[in-house]
Amino acid sequence: MKTVHILNPAAGQGGAMKYKASGSTYVTSGVGDACRFVKKTLEDACEDINFIIYGGDGTINEVVRAIIDSGSDRAYISLVPTGTGNDFVRTVNETGTECIEADVLTVDDGVSVNTVNTGFDLNVVLYASQLKKKPLISGSMAYILGVARALAGSFGMHIRVEYTDEQGKDGVFDGECLLTVAGNGNYYGGGFKVSPAASITDGLIDLMIVKKVSRFKFVSLVGKYKKGQHIDTQTGRPFKKFEDIIFYKKCRRVVISGINALCCDGEIVNTDRADIGVLPRAVRVLCNKDCLKA
Repeated sequence: MKTVHILNPAAGQGGAMKYKASGSTYVTSGVGDACRFVKKTLEDACEDINFIIYGGDGTINEVVRAIIDSGSDRAYISLVPTGTGNDFVRTVNETGTECIEADVLTVDDGVSVNTVNTGFDLNVVLYASQLKKKPLISGSMAYILGVARALAGSFGMHIRVEYTDEQGKDGVFDGECLLTVAGNGNYYGGGFKVSPAASITDGLIDLMIVKKVSRFKFVSLVGKYKKGQHIDTQTGRPFKKFEDIIFYKKCRRVVISGINALCCDGEIVNTDRADIGVLPRAVRVLCNKDCLKA
């Protein structure tokens, strides 16, 4: 198997560039460059290729999108987390599997390897992206500070979410909410375990809607939310403290409307509607010595 190292110097605070990768190496030059490079590489491929990605969830997203768009069956990925959040790596590491055939979410004409979200946590990402540029502020710290800043802003939104659940039954949520998440992986925001019952190999989307609550109640529960103590992984239902404020379903398809923007693997997309599906076992992830702990 051929190995190709892809380094994103803009991810995180430039951590990718401290690695001295041996062999074929490509340093990305901007948004979309990793996607273009991988597509071209796969067009000319005559052997299996392991793309070792030095970056965050956004870089992984680009590489995976290129693999799916190319239709190639020769691609694998390995992950060296040097981004701000490195949340997809956290999920991969917890599987304890050497090679995973991971699901990928489709988002209109794009993809998501980790999470798609909107509402309060999207505002947090906007603030965190500004804060992480400051010296000595890590990705996790930037997110926590972003939460504090977002608390001082607007709180709640009206949203419409149409979904098809795992049994094929259609339903609708239409009302006030604080945030909405469609999860493939378990984590976002640099370690918030937002979708503790999610699996990247079950062919399903974990839909969670947090209904509008007071700032006081939010602050009182956010610690448990960060640790993933809001959803019972055995029953797939919200714990008692959360059962009145969380709407949760495992789904095959989710359509979100009534929004202004969407956060897809940590990247902001301006849109008023998103159609989210899932491609089961769409990308092969190697969890070897090159896949470091986040």
